This record gives sequence, C-alpha cells and structure tokens, in this order.
Amino acid sequence: MEFLLWALVAVIVLLVVSLQRRKVTPPSARQKLVQNCLDTQAPSWSDSSTSKPSQGAAPKVRGVDAAVEARHLAEEIHRERDAAFAAPPGSAARNEGVEHARVLVGRLRALVSGHPALSARGLDAMLHDLDAIKASDQRAIQPRASALVTAGPVVVAFLDTETTGLGERDEVVSLGIVLAEVVLPKGHLLREMEAFYSVREPSVPINPGAQAVHGLSAEALKGKAFDLPYIRSLIDQADVLVAHNASFDRRMLERLIPDVAKWPWRCSYRQVGWPEGLANKKLDTICMHFHIKRQQPHNALSDARAMMDCLLMPTGKTVRSRSYLAGCLLKPNF
Repeated sequence: MEFLLWALVAVIVLLVVSLQRRKVTPPSARQKLVQNCLDTQAPSWSDSSTSKPSQGAAPKVRGVDAAVEARHLAEEIHRERDAAFAAPPGSAARNEGVEHARVLVGRLRALVSGHPALSARGLDAMLHDLDAIKASDQRAIQPRASALVTAGPVVVAFLDTETTGLGERDEVVSLGIVLAEVVLPKGHLLREMEAFYSVREPSVPINPGAQAVHGLSAEALKGKAFDLPYIRSLIDQADVLVAHNASFDRRMLERLIPDVAKWPWRCSYRQVGWPEGLANKKLDTICMHFHIKRQQPHNALSDARAMMDCLLMPTGKTVRSRSYLAGCLLKPNF
C-alpha cells in the first residue's frame, strides 16, 4: 500500500514538471517580444487574424521568428538609409546603400505579407526617401555665397517643419514655405511669391508629445508624401532660407534633401535682436508682442507665415524703419 502511495506521488510530480515545461508565455509578454520589430510601427496581433493567440494557448514559434526577423530587417534598412544619406552625393557607397536598402524593403514587405499579425506601415515612405537620395544626386543644389547683397531685391524662403519628435532619427511630417521677395537694406516686402504646405507619412513612429503639439497622427498621414521636386524648385528660387530655430529645421529637412545644408540659412531665433522685455524668444511670445494672429498654431505654413510677419515688423516707430528681417539677413550664414 505504501509503495502505491509513493508511486502516485511520483506520477503527480512528473505531471507537474511536464506542465511547467509546456507553460507558454502569456500574450502580453509575447506582444512585448515582437513590439517595435519595425521602426515604422510596432507590430500588433490583428483582431481579425486567425493567428491571434488566445489566452493560455501556445503561440506559434514561426510568428515570433518572423517578428524578430522583421525587426532586424527594419533596423538594417534604417542603417543603410542613414549611411546613404551620409555618403557623398554620386558616390559608389551612396548608390550601393540605396540599392541594398531597396532589396531589404522588398524582403520586409514579403515577410510581412505572409504574417497578418505583423504591420509594416511606412515602407512606402522609406522608398520615397530612397528616391529622394537618388533625385538629389541627379539635381544637386549648387551652393551660393552665404553673404547676400546689401542693397536690392532678395528672395527669401520662410519655412517651418513639424516632425515626429526631436531625436536624431525623427522625421518631418509637415512642411510650410512662404516664398517672398524683399528689398535690402531695409528689408521691406516687395511681393509674396508663393505659399506651400504639404504632409508626409513618416517611416518612424510619431512621438506622443510631438503629436500633441501639431495634431498629426499616423492614421491621418497614411499614404501621404512630399512632392520633393516641387519643394526643390521652391528652394532653388530662394537666395536664403529662414527658420525659427534654423539648426533644427535644417537638420530635419536635410534628411529628405541632403544637400539643403549647402544653402544660406538664417535663424530668426538666434540672429534677431527682438524687442527687450520679452519673456523668451518663442514664436508664440513674439506674435503676442506684435499682436500677430496665428490662424493655426503649430501648423507648418501658419508658423512660417507668422514668422515672416514678425520679421517684417519695423524696428523703429514708422513703417519706413528697417525691419527685423533686414538685420537677420545681413548676419553671417547660420
């Protein structure tokens, strides 16, 4: 009798050990395993997918492997794109990087198409960026002198960007440009030539803080793309580019048009002697001081136009006084 009792205990222990070995990772942990496998969008289990793991069910190993492979592919694509951006225009390294990234995008698209549980939004935007690299090589911006004429008409591109965030890998999601002709030395407006606004779907996630500022969601931007040749045509007309915190806008725009950094830039944040007594030099504060209304704050075109209006304000008591823009344009290249 005692032998049978010990045998029963042994069987129970073996069953417990076997069950422990077969215990699966719960769905929440599994989702963490595949989360961020793509920089474009964190993959998630589709509600309509038959492969969605139920509570307590064993996940398919192949799905996890696919998620890990997708993440590695996405990271490699970003590395190739960034290396291509950094390589000299027209170089073999640049061309090879673009072509290799294209091959990887194709592999990633094929992988995702075979696994409904994974999502790969942003691949089209990535291909658009690769096209932009090749286009910039074919039609490179010719650098101009950073010093502008001190008297006569000057074409200025006032621009602003809204982005996915502030980091090195963040991207532009909207761009606003006001192209205008002004006359130096007083910096008065001769004519507004053109206004441009566009949005694009990024290939990286939008930071929640950034989205709270500009209100542009991944869903709203899906399938959108910049007309880069048209943007280049606007920049080509300008003698100088002006932005509020130009170092940031230039860095972000450079990811799409790498050689835009060769163009003369001026910064309305750091190169303008705004009136004394302002709490800070934020665009909001400057607009309030001059009673300039912004129809859509943190809309790229609205902000570009508001910046232009502030810069065109006279520094003296009459409209004939020199504008704040004049002082900015006569500063060295930023």
